[in-house]
Amino acid sequence: GLRALGLTMPEGATANFGVSAGDATNMRRIHEALKARGIMLPYVAAYSGIPAEGLLRFAVFANHTAAQLDHLVAELRTLL
Repeated sequence: GLRALGLTMPEGATANFGVSAGDATNMRRIHEALKARGIMLPYVAAYSGIPAEGLLRFAVFANHTAAQLDHLVAELRTLL
């Protein structure tokens, strides 16, 4: 679903990954909008090895349902 939104994803299966979505201002906006909607998708501004503009950090757990993940993608679609 994230690739369909035009986001560049890491290759392979991983539960924790970062995605860039424009500049820092845009990613902060996305983070705050999702947080207001009850979805926690952290914006990481600085960390070793990440782009200068930062990234949105996804962490998918076994107890996340398909419906929750679909909801996240749908909400992101409205914000990107």
